[in-house]
Amino acid sequence: MPLTTLEGLHRATAHGADIRYFRVGSGRPIVLLHTLRTQLDYFGALLQHLDTRQVEVIAIDLPGHGESSAPRVDYTRGVQKLCHRRRIRFIKAICRRFRFTRA
Repeated sequence: MPLTTLEGLHRATAHGADIRYFRVGSGRPIVLLHTLRTQLDYFGALLQHLDTRQVEVIAIDLPGHGESSAPRVDYTRGVQKLCHRRRIRFIKAICRRFRFTRA
């Protein structure tokens, strides 16, 4: 059963992002963290095999994934600060843009 159809979905704000998470059970907590370009629904099948009477399961949509928002980040300014602090001058930047695939 997909996690989105179950009770236990919540939202919280952390570091400027609206974070969606799933929380169910009681006992020793287990935090499930998904990989890049996935979301908490990835753990739906695993949840069926966990005894939520003995463990508390918390699955999180990481910032910028699933239904969690991404915090505003000025990456350019961060690179400028790093280069300035490390006295790196006359740089040429090479960037790679990630493309998303769909099944």
